[in-house]
Amino acid sequence: MRKLERRLERVKEDLTAVKSKLSDAQGFTNKSREEEDNFEERVRRIKETIEDLEIRLTTSTEEQEEQVMMSDSSRF
Repeated sequence: MRKLERRLERVKEDLTAVKSKLSDAQGFTNKSREEEDNFEERVRRIKETIEDLEIRLTTSTEEQEEQVMMSDSSRF
């Protein structure tokens, strides 16, 4: 009977150790997921900023071209 009690105690200790490892792994997974979400959000914002800048540059370039064309036509 004593052997059975010792074996049961070892199983309980092992179970506790495995639960602790599982908890650590889940914590790591959650932290990684959170970091990935933050990274994806930063990438999305950077892309939006780039798109905005491209639009502004295109608009600015078009306005400059119109001004040049207007100034050229006024010379003649």
